[in-house]
Amino acid sequence: MVALVVAGLQVTDASITCYECSDDSRNPYDHYYDIHCGAYDYHGHTVTSDDKNSCYLMIYDSGYTSRDVAISTSNEDGECVYPNVVSDHTSCYCWGSYCNTHSYCEQCAYPKPTPTTTEPTTLLSTSNHTTASVVPV
Repeated sequence: MVALVVAGLQVTDASITCYECSDDSRNPYDHYYDIHCGAYDYHGHTVTSDDKNSCYLMIYDSGYTSRDVAISTSNEDGECVYPNVVSDHTSCYCWGSYCNTHSYCEQCAYPKPTPTTTEPTTLLSTSNHTTASVVPV
């Protein structure tokens, strides 16, 4: 196993860094509150774990979003967990540090709209000037 010691912290090749946040100020979990957590391209608070292999994104039916390192090590990359009798959210899991951003669980067919890239457009302006023809008499 490869280990690197930086400023007294040991980081191994088995560690994963995930975005950690919730945009629900009433979140009962220990997630870092960030009003911007639901942004498609969230790049805020992170957490690193040396014993987990995946990150997750949860999108609640209420519209709130949570991101964190997965509690379990048995989640598959791209795995989806859907709402059921005891849950009110769609969860998607991913492998790789910082993987729980730029997603709204599209692979899970979550219906939240995904931002699209638009091509820049040039607006053509029209002139308010009119031209008149002069007809000799």
